[in-house]
Amino acid sequence: MLVLLKRFNDALELLSADEPKTLGDWIGYHIRAMIALGSGETQEAARLLQYGLDHSPWYGTRPYYASALAVVHLMQRRFEEVLVLFDEVTPNEEGIKKQARTLFATHAHAELKHESEARQTIHTISRAYDPGIVDLQNALERRYDLNGYEYPPTQEEIAVLDETIREREFYFALLV
Repeated sequence: MLVLLKRFNDALELLSADEPKTLGDWIGYHIRAMIALGSGETQEAARLLQYGLDHSPWYGTRPYYASALAVVHLMQRRFEEVLVLFDEVTPNEEGIKKQARTLFATHAHAELKHESEARQTIHTISRAYDPGIVDLQNALERRYDLNGYEYPPTQEEIAVLDETIREREFYFALLV
């Protein structure tokens, strides 16, 4: 909760600085990486997340690390790496987790100018009920013209859409 409120110092005080051992430690390690990301320290966030992805002994934590690392790659404009991550880590999940990862892949495809793949990927989401997923889906569709809009977005609209996309992706990097 403190990370969502951007109270990063307060959140850090509650986390262990020791090498993670327990499942709780590895969850805290993920939170530490998200604090780095939220603070604009993308290199540190990438380092922590890659370490967690490679070394966490709990298989169930891999998708969380992969999703957050995908968001770091999106922020760093390393779009091909987003797609590779999801090729390597393919959880059998449904619902909001799968939808968020699908939208991260859509974003990467759109930035790489893979318009057909971006449209195809985003339209695999048939029933998005979470307001954050709907918000991110709509922002990506409008930003990258994935739904046949009549006119392109203005520069002001692009700036607002880009901010919405960044905020939503950060939120889902914490969640999924």
